[in-house]
Amino acid sequence: MTTSPCDNADLTRLLFIYKRVDEVLYGSVYPLRLEATEAKGEVPLGKWESPFVVSKQLGENEIIYGSVLHHMHEAARPILRLATLQQDLAKSLPSEIRSSMIETRSGNEIIYTSPERDFPALFLFQQDEMMKDAVMLSAAHMRTLIEIFSGKGNRVVPTYDYESNPTSGISMQQLFHALSHHRHCVVSQEFIQDLFSGQDTRGLPDMFGTKIKVEDLFRETIEFLGRITINDFVGVLRGRLQGLTVDSKTRDIIFSHQNVYALTEVVGSRIEESRFLPFLNYLFSQLTGDERRELAAAGGGSTVRPERIVNQPRFKMGPDLDAKVIEMSITINTKQETFEFNQQEFFENLSATCGTEAIIPVERLRERIETLAELG
Repeated sequence: MTTSPCDNADLTRLLFIYKRVDEVLYGSVYPLRLEATEAKGEVPLGKWESPFVVSKQLGENEIIYGSVLHHMHEAARPILRLATLQQDLAKSLPSEIRSSMIETRSGNEIIYTSPERDFPALFLFQQDEMMKDAVMLSAAHMRTLIEIFSGKGNRVVPTYDYESNPTSGISMQQLFHALSHHRHCVVSQEFIQDLFSGQDTRGLPDMFGTKIKVEDLFRETIEFLGRITINDFVGVLRGRLQGLTVDSKTRDIIFSHQNVYALTEVVGSRIEESRFLPFLNYLFSQLTGDERRELAAAGGGSTVRPERIVNQPRFKMGPDLDAKVIEMSITINTKQETFEFNQQEFFENLSATCGTEAIIPVERLRERIETLAELG
């Protein structure tokens, strides 16, 4: 157990203890509360209790579980990987059927037809199962994202009657809620149909005899993900951090921690882009101890330009939640350094530099999914 001298009066801190096991980083939350009489001496800096998984490192990619970025990845992954799975399935068809297939495209949809032969019923069933898996896996994370962003981007997905005529449509929030709690749902050919939920339907109309095109749902999902901006993310994070205390529910503490930690990816993915320079200038405006000493030794009339070799910065909440601080840890010239930033200033500078950008552009999301698939 690590200790440190403390001369404060009452002491309240929220500490995070970390432990890496192979590629997995574990964390443990430790709320520290000491009365004035206790806080004058040596105080414990953390205990290893009820650890949770912070992240997993796969090559150059770090998966930060429970963060907004991870939910976005998991919502897109089943959809963007579906075409590859379907192509693999098509290879199982008899050669005489494959040779007769004609490929046509409609939007993001690729349609294969075989005018001369019927497809085996098992093949069509397996294709439906793949689409159903993609729908259900994506829906769980989309429902979470829509809740996190308080319904932002809650667009209407087109619906159709039994004869495939357009009807009034259904909101994404209603649809993902019903899919997450469904008691009856059929995915057949290109449609989701006959859906009903075992929970409160939140105004969901009677869906028997009503169909939703899988392509429509997937298109709206990917467009939704592409519209989540850094300002959206910052707004959620600032709101969560504002009321956070050591007595907050563990789930709220971990959600805040994981998304501050996810700033590592938000910043790291842009660190080499020239348009991100204003924020980098803000991050690196503070001098290290060595640089301050070098400057002092040079004298007031001299000009010193420190040279820095740095790695990717990492972020976490400062332990004093009342101080509203974000800590950045970074290696500068082989030495580990830590800098503190006022939360409000940090987020204002980030928003001013790139707030209207998509937090993860769809193409980068696609590249990351393909990279992780190749690693698997």
